[in-house]
Amino acid sequence: MNIALWILVLGYASLPVELVLAPVPSVASAVGQLGPARPNTRWAVRHLLPAVVAVAAFAWPAVLVVWHALSPATCPAAPAGPTLAAVGATLVVLGRAATLWAVAALRRPRPPGTCITWGPYAFSRNPALMGLHVFLLGGVTLFPAWPSLLALAVFVAHMHRRVRTEEQHLGETLGDAYARYRAHVPRYLPGTPW
Repeated sequence: MNIALWILVLGYASLPVELVLAPVPSVASAVGQLGPARPNTRWAVRHLLPAVVAVAAFAWPAVLVVWHALSPATCPAAPAGPTLAAVGATLVVLGRAATLWAVAALRRPRPPGTCITWGPYAFSRNPALMGLHVFLLGGVTLFPAWPSLLALAVFVAHMHRRVRTEEQHLGETLGDAYARYRAHVPRYLPGTPW
């Protein structure tokens, strides 16, 4: 296995550590959406099934690494050549760094009900998620194939739905402070309307 794929594996290995040591509180998370609701068939179709599909899509590059290591002949995608591998590994590292920076900013002590506007949150309302998108884009770049692109699209679409749920909650919780923040900082990318 080449160094770029090892970087991807280490990136994935860092995810559970982050989730255990510094979980991001979110009403839009799978756990957050359990809330007071009683799981039933409708809830499962609306929340659980999309979450499972999104996690599978997010894990797809890691699955390809293992699949290719065990049986390269049957793997549906071949690892990228050296140039794309370097780009993919760079995206993986940048994505993880951006997410960890955002989580560190989120974990800074602050008074309850304070809208976070410092660090990466001065440029994007969802910098941790943007880091995850860049990380996944790096994984897709390391194994370029249509199933990888489909997995990226599924994950991004699902997470956009969760972002909208989170924004509604923050608007209700933080009121005018969040409305002002939302008016000045884009949802995802600096310099864009979204």
